[in-house]
Amino acid sequence: MIRYRIRRLLKFRDDVPSTHAKGTRRRALKRQLSVPAKFAKVFQITASAYREALKIEKKHGSLPQVKLQAMILQWARDVLGVMSMDLEIKGVAPEMGTPVLFVGNHMSYVDIPLLMASVPVVFVAKEEVSKWLVIGDASKKAGTVFVKRESGKSRANAAEAIVETIVKHKRSIGIFPSGTTCMYESKPWRHGAFKIAEKHNIPVQPFRIRYEPMRKVAYIENDTFATHLMSLLKVERLKAVIEFGPVRGVSDAEKDCEELYEWTRELLIKQ
Repeated sequence: MIRYRIRRLLKFRDDVPSTHAKGTRRRALKRQLSVPAKFAKVFQITASAYREALKIEKKHGSLPQVKLQAMILQWARDVLGVMSMDLEIKGVAPEMGTPVLFVGNHMSYVDIPLLMASVPVVFVAKEEVSKWLVIGDASKKAGTVFVKRESGKSRANAAEAIVETIVKHKRSIGIFPSGTTCMYESKPWRHGAFKIAEKHNIPVQPFRIRYEPMRKVAYIENDTFATHLMSLLKVERLKAVIEFGPVRGVSDAEKDCEELYEWTRELLIKQ
């Protein structure tokens, strides 16, 4: 088990002496001011990483995978730092010499930097993410595979991209088989990712994530990205637990999918 704290990146100075009452009001004011400052910092970190990637590409003609992976790792840890996230890792992640298909529960957009801060991975995401301010362009640069959930052709193209990324480019990909965010994985997982793994003999790495406070982090129901992120940044301290199960091959896509779905739900039902 690994525990570590990603320290808060933003600190506010208080150079003017004050009485206890004034100090209390000032601290309250700072907390209010820190939320938009943190919100801006998330986009600043993302935009900075994206510009750096473009700069390297322009200078050298390409962006080496090792460099890209280091940039993604730093971006993820910086973003979690802004969120004041304490992270606990359980289990053992796979040796990254062998690319795998990460599969697990999907509670929030926070799942993505959380996994990226833990292991080298890129993601399959809904097409809407590609249109998000700043984050969309950065996601494309990181190698995210975008899918129109209602389009059979888009899903077929995504399957080809997943195989090419893992088999040809030797990069691990993360997939959320639920297809959408939810707190308790109440709907059975889709089998598509497991069928890809079975057909192409790709190892599957299961994971399961939970947060404290869970509803504050969960991106569900009528939540919108900007308002949800602003609300999340008001929380003084967040905690995430990510647990990795044993790597496994897939011999029966539907059966293996159901087994890992139930394994993931065990952690959430205990809450």
